[in-house]
Amino acid sequence: MRKISLLILTALCFRGWLGAADSSSVDVVMTIQVLGFYWVESPGDANEHVTVNIDQNAVDARRVIQSDANCQQDYSIRVASQDASPAWTLIETAAALGQNQYRLRGIWAVNNATITANSFGTNDIITGTPQTSSATQFFAEGESSGDVGTSDADGGFSVYPGQYSNIYILVEGAPSPLSAAGPLTSVLEITMTATP
Repeated sequence: MRKISLLILTALCFRGWLGAADSSSVDVVMTIQVLGFYWVESPGDANEHVTVNIDQNAVDARRVIQSDANCQQDYSIRVASQDASPAWTLIETAAALGQNQYRLRGIWAVNNATITANSFGTNDIITGTPQTSSATQFFAEGESSGDVGTSDADGGFSVYPGQYSNIYILVEGAPSPLSAAGPLTSVLEITMTATP
């Protein structure tokens, strides 16, 4: 009986001690992340349109976007659609181009970059599925920083609010004996995700 009484008395004392503790409050601060960018400069009449011609193997004019996010963000790129008749086929590998096939590659770089077709690698191929930019994805990591900048400062990832970003597109169209199609307009889509 003594052991049970002692146990009950101890439990009541512990309960009283917990009840006597001061109440406290916790402030929860939520920050809403706003992601976005706008086109600053681009060739032609449409910002995201890229024209592909037969026998083409050239770097298209650069496109400039500016982040209007309130946090750092990463850019993902994909070919969203194409408008051509007869239809061209987007090739998502480094394989040789066949009849009515084309490929697009992209590199983020400094405003006055020295970019040639040789600056692009297989990790710069733009596919129909969004791919997030990184230090190697959509960046000419084999080029000198004097020519293209640095991936940290000029790549399409960890982009600061207000930062300008320049993307250069390599357009590759199938050789003329293999293609009878007319020009193709391919639409690029750039989307944003908050930098983790």
